[in-house]
Amino acid sequence: MQLMSFRLPDIGHAASETLPLWQDSPYICALADAERHFGHIVKKEKWHAYDAIHSNPAATGFRELGRFADLETAKQAVQSAVSWAYSPKVMAAGAGMSHRSESSPFDGRQTMANGAA
Repeated sequence: MQLMSFRLPDIGHAASETLPLWQDSPYICALADAERHFGHIVKKEKWHAYDAIHSNPAATGFRELGRFADLETAKQAVQSAVSWAYSPKVMAAGAGMSHRSESSPFDGRQTMANGAA
């Protein structure tokens, strides 16, 4: 049996469509690309961070990552929790998707809608 593997092609989207960006407002921030919602942060008494890729243990909502006094720390928690989901993928015929070992898209830079680094 011969097993073929191939890399999914880059379909030529602009960087803003392929990299996750933060969309910020005074009370909620969301990390998303053109196709997926990765996580969000909601301001209550503190910033509540959520991983939108995984459900909570009861499978009734998003996985809570914690409560943070600082917005940037909350954003880092979301990015750390979901960065594996944005790594390039390799598909082996008949074997499904597997993750390649590459650095996080957030390493050394944070992509944010307001242009801050």
